[in-house]
Amino acid sequence: MAAIRAFFSRLLFAAYVVGFTSLPLALLLGTTGAIAGAIAALVFLLALRYHGTRRIAKLLKVDLLTVAQGPYWPGLVQEYCRRLGIRVPPVGVVQSDSVN
Repeated sequence: MAAIRAFFSRLLFAAYVVGFTSLPLALLLGTTGAIAGAIAALVFLLALRYHGTRRIAKLLKVDLLTVAQGPYWPGLVQEYCRRLGIRVPPVGVVQSDSVN
């Protein structure tokens, strides 16, 4: 059930991005604008899919956790990902002066 929910959540996000990108162009340019907006949205979604997590972690300056630093966190994340049917992301900590 969780895998189906995750699939529909991703599908709704993709539909939102395509609609948000192509609607203004469709109103301005008609069918050509709608096609151009849909292509731009698909390019954005593909760019987000490939190494998106790594890019965001680099921008936020995330330090990845090893098993020795946080022995129980990888197990928790793996169990949640197994239940949701998604792949396991890297676990990290954002270093800042404020409380995490």
